[in-house]
Amino acid sequence: MDFDDWRKPADAAQSAVKLLKQEIVDINNWKDMQEAEEYLYQNPIKLMLAYFYQNVPYLYVLDPIPGFATRRYNYVAIGCGATVGEYILSHANLKNMDLQQALIAAIYTVEEVKKVDLFCGGPTRAAVISATKVLMSETETTPLIGAAVETLAAYESDLKSQWGSMIDDIIKKTGEHFKNRKK
Repeated sequence: MDFDDWRKPADAAQSAVKLLKQEIVDINNWKDMQEAEEYLYQNPIKLMLAYFYQNVPYLYVLDPIPGFATRRYNYVAIGCGATVGEYILSHANLKNMDLQQALIAAIYTVEEVKKVDLFCGGPTRAAVISATKVLMSETETTPLIGAAVETLAAYESDLKSQWGSMIDDIIKKTGEHFKNRKK
């Protein structure tokens, strides 16, 4: 397929999912696509598709049911812990981050998800790509990830302390606001 349009990679992914559904029907000797969709509903998979077209980044998530690619902006999390990951990332100012900051934010997010979701685990992996090349492959990021995980662990008590101080400030200001409203 010739990718001469920004949407064509997403369309190709949709076609691949359609073929996957048909393959599931054929392998299992099912009579119709409904059985394949029931199977996929009970055994969900997602595909994340990220690419550049004319130096513009595109990000899609494709669910096999209903089977079309949905465009996302800035970030997306899929798989186990996706909800927690999206929550953590929603607090970050990703648009203003440079590549190093974004990579550390991604590592932090994955590490935090692994702490609260028992189904998530294993080594954190990452790569950094640009419109023209791979800036840091997974092999190159592995030592960086290890160092970042160690550094994040060293800052854990500071992060908790800052969070606690912030909550104390919110409690104080909420009380003041409440008092002023009563007047």
